Amino acid sequence: MSTAPIPQPMPELPRSGQKVRWRDPRHARACGWEAVFGPGPFAVVGIVDKSNQGLATGLVLQTRLGDQEIAEVWLALAEEPEAGRGSRGEGAR
Repeated sequence: MSTAPIPQPMPELPRSGQKVRWRDPRHARACGWEAVFGPGPFAVVGIVDKSNQGLATGLVLQTRLGDQEIAEVWLALAEEPEAGRGSRGEGAR
């Protein structure tokens, strides 16, 4: 039996006002997050440190449901390439 890899935290946390997007849009669609919160990108409103609980940092984002906290492991800075894409874009092989 194999287990799914544990998502890694963002290399650098965004600041308030920066934009983030789903790290893996296909995963966000499969989980229903895109339908509920929107496709992004989302403006960061705040940061919730959960290190004392052993959890990933929460990012408070402006979503279509209003401000919502989402764990950083599911997000990336809006200007970073999407998961599963090469540096030359989707059509590169």
